[in-house]
Amino acid sequence: MKLQDLKTVTYETWSFLHELEDAVLQPDNFKAEIRQYGDLRCKLTWEKAYVALEAATLEYPALENWQMVQMCFCRPDRAELIDYNDQVLGAFLQFPDGLERIQNGLEWLYYRPSELNDQQDARQLVQRLTDLHKVQTIALIG
Repeated sequence: MKLQDLKTVTYETWSFLHELEDAVLQPDNFKAEIRQYGDLRCKLTWEKAYVALEAATLEYPALENWQMVQMCFCRPDRAELIDYNDQVLGAFLQFPDGLERIQNGLEWLYYRPSELNDQQDARQLVQRLTDLHKVQTIALIG
């Protein structure tokens, strides 16, 4: 993803998070908030900011757990979420209820599949959690 596109997506995610929080959007504060992740001239700063903000938006229970797992981690359809999926997943796992919500969503997808690939997607995400994030506590699929 090009830096300018990443900046745009990060701003959109920041704005959406503020809407979720019912906060007054103050665009002048955007760069100041992003600066906490590093130098605004560096792509890595914008990547860190996007990942943190995206994970924070997922912390809001706007979606059922199974929907969040399916749409965000099993079948993401936005380019930025595809590019940074593992990082967003890792950041989401840092929230106190992150693992529990993912496990609940995985259980729903596996035991109550509504689409043909739900069980396979659940298995693949469990494997990703184990491989990438060293999560050993999800043993829902035998």
